[in-house]
Amino acid sequence: MKIRVLVVGAGGFGSGYVRALTGKDYGAELAGVVDVMPNVDVVCPEIRMHNIPVYRSISDFYKENNADLAILASPIHLHTSMSVECMKNGSHVLC
Repeated sequence: MKIRVLVVGAGGFGSGYVRALTGKDYGAELAGVVDVMPNVDVVCPEIRMHNIPVYRSISDFYKENNADLAILASPIHLHTSMSVECMKNGSHVLC
């Protein structure tokens, strides 16, 4: 069984996590990406290449999905509220 991972913020620094998780088998599955950027799949083409679902909010992701680990690569001032939301939904969090 693979660890299910959510990447929050894939338009900048988080794109490195997306590339790593789609480029090699680390025993993890990228369950989804949360980003407010409408063209995040253009900035990070691995999203489109691997058919990774993109959500506009963390709550939208958890309405239909789950993750064992949420990687927050979003702006630092958002980490507290995002961490709490992810943990309330059963995910471990890496900031």
